Amino acid sequence: MRKSIVVSVVVVGILAVAVVLGAGAVRTVSAASLNQDELPAVLDRGGRGFGDGTDEDLAAALGITVDELTAARDEAKAAMLEQAVADGLITQAQADELTESGRVFPFGGRWNGWLGENGLDYNQYLADALGISVDELESARLEAFEAQLTQAVEDGRLTQEEADLMIARKVLHSSETFQADMQRAYEEAVNQAVTDGTLTQSQADLILENMGERGGFFFGGGHRRGGR
Repeated sequence: MRKSIVVSVVVVGILAVAVVLGAGAVRTVSAASLNQDELPAVLDRGGRGFGDGTDEDLAAALGITVDELTAARDEAKAAMLEQAVADGLITQAQADELTESGRVFPFGGRWNGWLGENGLDYNQYLADALGISVDELESARLEAFEAQLTQAVEDGRLTQEEADLMIARKVLHSSETFQADMQRAYEEAVNQAVTDGTLTQSQADLILENMGERGGFFFGGGHRRGGR
């Protein structure tokens, strides 16, 4: 019983870290970089939600115009969908619908995440369209994010301390070493739960098979994501 309590505390502790840093921080691959690029980069109504910076900030960080950034996104999306059709992951009709609307059944607006599970990384396609590396793209996104927070501080929407904390979290969130450490700790905690009788082996196997699903590292709820 004592060991079970300890394991529960460990798992809850890891979950607490995930909540503080954001669920994406402990996924094998960050979902944020795939999806935030297409999200409105504005302060949300709750006062905390930021994307990767405005299109203007990201374009400035990349040294290009907003029109060039938009064209690169369109090129990356087209190339990714073309490859997805060639690989038999989606039909041409689905690709056409995604091109027109950005959504398609059964993926909705999360099609790029599903394709990421199957080896098609939007980041790589976008970086290729921009003629840069994925690391350079991520650096530009961080620069744009910092510019957005700087403006928020100047506008009085955030304190400098809050902005510094958000930047620190984003940097940690982007660390593959941190992601791997969190994944390893979680796997060890789940396996220990089997040893202690808290979980059956089949339950543990199911949890570990689905721990990378969208919707949370711990409780899953969507499609699993692929690696960069």
